[in-house]
Amino acid sequence: MIIEKLNNNIHKGIEGKKEIVKMALSMNKVTNRTPERINEIYSILGILNGENLPLINNDIKKINTPITNNNIAGIIDGDGSFWVSFSEKGEIKPGFSITTDTETIPLLEEIKKLFNNAGSIQKKKSTYSSYFVHGLKQIINIIIPFMDKNPLLSERADHYNIFRQVSLILSTQKPLTLEKKLEIVELAYNANKSGKRRKINKVEYIELLKKIHSFK
Repeated sequence: MIIEKLNNNIHKGIEGKKEIVKMALSMNKVTNRTPERINEIYSILGILNGENLPLINNDIKKINTPITNNNIAGIIDGDGSFWVSFSEKGEIKPGFSITTDTETIPLLEEIKKLFNNAGSIQKKKSTYSSYFVHGLKQIINIIIPFMDKNPLLSERADHYNIFRQVSLILSTQKPLTLEKKLEIVELAYNANKSGKRRKINKVEYIELLKKIHSFK
């Protein structure tokens, strides 16, 4: 609709520009644009308090077209996440999620169905929601086979490969020895954003693991 308006030169008038801005902002309500930036955009058009103007409602509440494996792989490439959590008790757990605009929950529900209803969908905030899969058996039996058949093309492919290695170690090495835990730490602790989101750094966590296992 925006392209049609631009092609028909509707954007050359103030009212046309206002409508196009409104339409563009309505496309992505979960936006990095601050109210100040939105006001700045509208002020160029001579409109005050633009962030308070109503957006166009999304009336699409269900998925009417078939979702293919390629669709899902593309969504994961854009909005998916593979991680490995390290607890202060020495527990190591893999996890998978897709986080999207809350208005796309119907899409997450369809993906959950195609993944044999594994995991859960959680509304984290009014603006976004996530589909989570934490269970190791579900990861081994559903997520990994799907991803192996539908490879990723972005840097998330590297995250997935580490996630896959860790998940397979956890599923086959029982009980998990200190040596195996240290192997996983080397693989995954700093794999995502160089470990900046970890509460403690890798060296500190290694010492924590050694201390925990010294008491066993």
